[in-house]
Amino acid sequence: MPVHKDVVGRGFFSNAPRKLESSPNLRRYTRRKAIGGAGFRALKTVESLGQKLDSFLKLTRRNAALGDVLELSHVLKTRQFKMRLPNEELRPREYLEEEEVERLVKAAAKIGRHRLRDALMIRMAAKHGYRAAELCALKWSQIDLDSRNAKVRVVRLKGSEDSVHFLNREEILALKKMRELYPGSPYVFGHERGSKLSPGAFWKIVKRAGALAGFPFPLHPHMLRHACGYRLTNEGKDTRSVQAYMGHRKPENAQIYTKMSPDRFRDF
Repeated sequence: MPVHKDVVGRGFFSNAPRKLESSPNLRRYTRRKAIGGAGFRALKTVESLGQKLDSFLKLTRRNAALGDVLELSHVLKTRQFKMRLPNEELRPREYLEEEEVERLVKAAAKIGRHRLRDALMIRMAAKHGYRAAELCALKWSQIDLDSRNAKVRVVRLKGSEDSVHFLNREEILALKKMRELYPGSPYVFGHERGSKLSPGAFWKIVKRAGALAGFPFPLHPHMLRHACGYRLTNEGKDTRSVQAYMGHRKPENAQIYTKMSPDRFRDF
């Protein structure tokens, strides 16, 4: 059955193919787009979900067979949607303070089979402002442990600028142990079989350590990157230096850490 032209080009179907020539095609597209796709995962409230479903069912009733409507209605009623709440409702802030990072490192060192690896990942993410994907892709070729001043070449993603950071004593000792425990792998943080750890696995490590450490809100790896910028700003580093250390291309991206720092009001 031909699909009415109003179906294509409306908000929910704005990215739909121009030729949805039959109700089966419409059914396949809506299942992929709406059910389990990015469309409904991005919804913020139950009200907006209801509006989307009402609009969708009205269009479907007008353009598809009754049997298709009933089938889709049954799927929509029985499918359990996972609604993602806004960040401000999940946690009070998007960064960790220094003492909280240490709590998280100690918690990660107490649980799991790869305690040294997990604790070191959290420590380095907060120290160097790593994104999860950047940290998981870290290779031994980017680390110099043999020179007098041990350092790491931080390779950034998302168009950010690379940089070279010094390693502190805790990191050097832990990295040397890691090199002994996981020989033969080009990646610093990986499995016994040599493959690198995924960002999703690191997210689970942070979440598990946060629960063990007793945080009252869920944690995610990017909070460690924000913790780095927050720490540098509290130490009195200027915005340009923070920008270069974090790899930001634009200085305004580093100004968010200045806004979070209370030190600018110390003499008020």
